[in-house]
Amino acid sequence: MQRLLVSAMMGERVHLRASVCLMAVLLCGAVGCSGGAGDGPQRAPVSGVVTLDGNAVADARVVFEPVDGGPASTGMTGPDGKFSLQIDGIQPGAYTGEYIVRVTTFREEKKFYDGVEAPTDPRDIPRPTRVEPGAPEKIPAKYNEESELKRTVEAGQNEFQLDLTSA
Repeated sequence: MQRLLVSAMMGERVHLRASVCLMAVLLCGAVGCSGGAGDGPQRAPVSGVVTLDGNAVADARVVFEPVDGGPASTGMTGPDGKFSLQIDGIQPGAYTGEYIVRVTTFREEKKFYDGVEAPTDPRDIPRPTRVEPGAPEKIPAKYNEESELKRTVEAGQNEFQLDLTSA
C-alpha cells in the first residue's frame, strides 16, 4: 500500500514537473514571437546645435524624417540653437537609421477663439480672443522644403552640429 501511495505521489510530481516545463516553453515561445527588446528599431538620444552663417538659430523647428518611412522626430531650438529630438512629441530621441533633416523658422499666425462656438455664417466670425503672431522663414529652402541634408542616427548618444549657410 505504501508503495502504491509513493508511486502515485511520484506520478503526480512528474506530471506537475512536465506541466511546469510545458508552460515555461509556451511562455518563452510567446514572448519570443511577440517582439522582445532586440526586435524592431532601436531608439537613441539625439541632440545638437543649429547655426546659420555661424550664429545660433533660435526658435527653429528641427525635423528628422526617416528616409525609409516611419515616424519623424522633432525638436525646437532654444536661444543658443540647441535642440533635443522627440518621437511623436512624446518619446525622447529618434529611431536608428538614415534621415533627411529639415530646419524651419516659419510659423503661421494662430488665432484662438476661447469659449466661442464655430459660426455657421461666415459673416458672423467672432474676433479672436488671442493671437500668436507668425514668424518669417529665415532658413534657406535647401535646408527645409528642398532639403537634401542627411544624418544617420546610430545606437548610443547622437550629437549633430548643423552648420547652415545662407549662400
